[in-house]
Amino acid sequence: MTKNVLILAAHPDDEVVGLSTKIRELIREGNFVYIFFLTNGVISKNSRWFWEKKITSFY
Repeated sequence: MTKNVLILAAHPDDEVVGLSTKIRELIREGNFVYIFFLTNGVISKNSRWFWEKKITSFY
């Protein structure tokens, strides 16, 4: 029986680091695997984009 599987990952690549073997197994069994990222990976306190937005918000 085919299943729909939803994987929630905090950041891009988290699903690969933690679940790559399981994802491969589920797909090989004919299941549909969907991955939903809770962040887009852009906003980080170390990112230039974050600091540019923070600085411009003061003006």
